[in-house]
Amino acid sequence: MRWGAAAMTRVLVSSGNFKKSYAVFRSLHRHGMEVAATFYVDRGGRPLVAPNIFSKYLDARYLVASPSWSERGYVLGVVDAALDFAADVVLPTGFTDFLALSKYKSLVEGVTGARLASPEYERIVAASDKTRLPRLAASLGLLSPKTLYFGERSVSVEDVARAIRRELKPPYVVKGVGDASRPAFYKDADEAARDAASRRGIVQEFIAGGGYGYFALAVEGKPVLEFMHRRVVEAGPLGGPSLMASSFLDSELLSLGRRLVAALEWSGVLMAEFKRDYETGDYYLLELNPKFWGSLDLAVEALADFPALLVKAVLGEELPHAVVGRRLTFSWLVYTVYKYASRDLRFLYRFFKETLRRRARVDVWVGDPAVTFRVLTMTVATCLHRGGRRRPGVELADLAALLPGGATLSFDLDGTLVNLPVRWREVRREAANLGLLRGATGLMATMYRLGRAGRRRKALELHELVKRYEVEAASRVERNERLVERLEELRRLAGGLKLLLVTKQSREAALIALDRLGVRRLFDRVISREDSLLREEQLRIAAGDVGSRLVHAGDTLVDVVSAFRVGAFPVLVTRDVYGIRQALELRVLAFKSVEELIGTLIRLVEARHEHYRLRSGSDSYKPLNKS
Repeated sequence: MRWGAAAMTRVLVSSGNFKKSYAVFRSLHRHGMEVAATFYVDRGGRPLVAPNIFSKYLDARYLVASPSWSERGYVLGVVDAALDFAADVVLPTGFTDFLALSKYKSLVEGVTGARLASPEYERIVAASDKTRLPRLAASLGLLSPKTLYFGERSVSVEDVARAIRRELKPPYVVKGVGDASRPAFYKDADEAARDAASRRGIVQEFIAGGGYGYFALAVEGKPVLEFMHRRVVEAGPLGGPSLMASSFLDSELLSLGRRLVAALEWSGVLMAEFKRDYETGDYYLLELNPKFWGSLDLAVEALADFPALLVKAVLGEELPHAVVGRRLTFSWLVYTVYKYASRDLRFLYRFFKETLRRRARVDVWVGDPAVTFRVLTMTVATCLHRGGRRRPGVELADLAALLPGGATLSFDLDGTLVNLPVRWREVRREAANLGLLRGATGLMATMYRLGRAGRRRKALELHELVKRYEVEAASRVERNERLVERLEELRRLAGGLKLLLVTKQSREAALIALDRLGVRRLFDRVISREDSLLREEQLRIAAGDVGSRLVHAGDTLVDVVSAFRVGAFPVLVTRDVYGIRQALELRVLAFKSVEELIGTLIRLVEARHEHYRLRSGSDSYKPLNKS
């Protein structure tokens, strides 16, 4: 602290416009600091909408140009505000704040006498460079999605499409290389190529997995404060910022994050964004963010006070190392309503239920009524005036074209054909007691990892344990007469149609379940986890000589992605609103039940039979075999 400053540390937050800025205010105030904040104005000098400006935690407020349109005006505005407030520390929040202020760090600190809580400009640029991230990850032994970069102005859409088809497997993720990457998801290489070429961005293979974050405050490559979270609900069906997240503790993720911090010799705050593959349990590094992150509310609510401790660190205070693992879920409820009101009411209803079920903390700040009132009035106005967004329809024509001529239809078992009443909690508990399961890795992923590591005896032991519970559950399955009738009718109408079961359950449990359902005689083959624990490999076995004539029905995103990658036609069977949103995003057909799916297939076959009858002038029935 400078000579003549008050005993209380004075911090200028720049800027206060972000949702996460409120968490910064709360953290600093909780540690007894005086807080001021800058807020952006537009080119006409009018303040941008910012409910945080009304916060009771602020001792002063300043208006500055936005760095997005005047970097020089922004920096000079922050300097003036720091001088007026007699700030001890200038604390950036958003990426553009960190970037602009770090670029002029010597000016900011030299003129104001305050410390700038930011790494050097060159380090920020290097850490945030998405095109360099795969090389950094590989050098540290971390996995990252296979990535192509199309930054050249002269590259053609045709060249991009050829490269995507040659190097990547669908679906594809197209991102910009800046802070606002705006990821878009495509199953078609040509569509992905047009987007990538227009943005001069990157294209990645999609990872079917959950979103996880590692967060650190570090000093010279050594973590001082660490925190992890798991995304429960994301803003986009296939990814995006957190709408609900839970604190999380995993030694493997902790180790991966620490490798990054040490390699970068990082000082400051850093977020590493990962996806964890649903099938293998492997973490894939997606992005590094050298800034405060959008889900900062969760960390601060869990008492991981990154903003306040960053201020203390830049002032030279010695801080003890801490890994915060307090169990907590945070729901950005008001923000979600603001974003999705009048657009997806089923999603909002499910989101409300999930918030209540998890007893999540929410972004309603009763103790700061001015901010809460402003946010709620904005939300109500949005509900009243925003129109609904039309979603693109998914056509049945492509599915109908596959049915005649000896197509193959494969089904997942649990969650698709039937809901197996497996006592999964008891399975996990027994597996953990036997030393077969550790941490947060799932049962099937653990089985896969044990086998991959050459620990086949342990993998077999876990397989047998899970099988015992699966067989017990399969033995309680009841006959589904409606399913029997519908499958018999479909096979009768679509002559030459083969039915396969593709399941992660054991073969014994699968056969018992089919027997109990009454449909075993209708299935030509069962592919189980004894064949493979990866759905893509299972579907390659199923496809055989059929190739693109395979239609696969399953209840998860893994089913959809794996079907794309083997050239099959995916169909999602789910009542879950999140799953339906994922299907719509990828333009995949979704059905609420397997009976609804089979009924639709029967109608499609009958329609084609009627079309054949009218064209031939015959009233006789003819199954739709190969001609």
